[in-house]
Formats: sequence, structure tokens, C-alpha cells
Amino acid sequence: MTNKAERANDPSILSNKYLLACIIAKRARQLSEKKGRLNLEEGDLYFNPIQQALREIGEGKIILEFPETDPATTPEGDDKDDPGVEKGS
Repeated sequence: MTNKAERANDPSILSNKYLLACIIAKRARQLSEKKGRLNLEEGDLYFNPIQQALREIGEGKIILEFPETDPATTPEGDDKDDPGVEKGS
């Protein structure tokens, strides 16, 4: 199984708000955990990991890897009608 890699600033990623929020949260968490080890630029009064994560996404520095999956298959015998379940019209 191979992985599919995409940059986080790809339009298909940016249009998915849930995925984008998860990416920002994960990167911000990574940055905040090593906050004491970061070399902040002079003049920075404080470090905001969410702003830094957004900046990195905008610059295309974050690359996502998605595992390739096989399409779901229905088990044998699953295509018959279940009693008590109405089909939509």
C-alpha cells in the first residue's frame, strides 16, 4: 500500500474545513509542546502556535500523507432486502 502526499495549501484540502482544522490543531500542538526549545525572532513578545501553523500552511511547508485505500465492498448476501426496512421512493 502506498501513500498519497499532498501539500496542505492544495485547494482540495483548503475546501475541507474539518480536515484543515485537524491539520492546524495537530501542527499547533506539535509547536506548543516544543515551545521552550524554539528560537523566537527578536521582537516576538509571545509565540502563538496556531498563527505559526497557519503561516506554515500558507507557505506550503506542511505535507500530508494519505494512505491509499481500497473501495469498500459489500459482503456476500448483503444485497437482499431486510424485513421491516422500507426502501425510499
